[in-house]
Amino acid sequence: MSTCFGHLACPTPDGGASVRRDGLAPQGERADRGGELGQVLGRIVSFEMVINLGDKGFRNDLINNGLAMLNQEIVSLMSSFKYGNQTAVIEDYQNNSSWMNYVQAR
Repeated sequence: MSTCFGHLACPTPDGGASVRRDGLAPQGERADRGGELGQVLGRIVSFEMVINLGDKGFRNDLINNGLAMLNQEIVSLMSSFKYGNQTAVIEDYQNNSSWMNYVQAR
């Protein structure tokens, strides 16, 4: 029994090989972006492993397809990240609010 992890090229019952897809596309908005960052890093590791398979002589068409799929998923996951601007306008600006009052000139 062979084991196939993530998005690596996997053996098929007939002795061939295919690129496996686990359907790990982003599932909408989440409060925890750490999980999505982990997915991106996992895809990058898988990308390198697929390249290594190609270097060892694995079928070039399957390698290219696997790399294209991983690239698409990485781009998709990265596009889900947003930068939430948390700056605010300070309305009641008063004396002693200048940072320059707290810096000593040399």
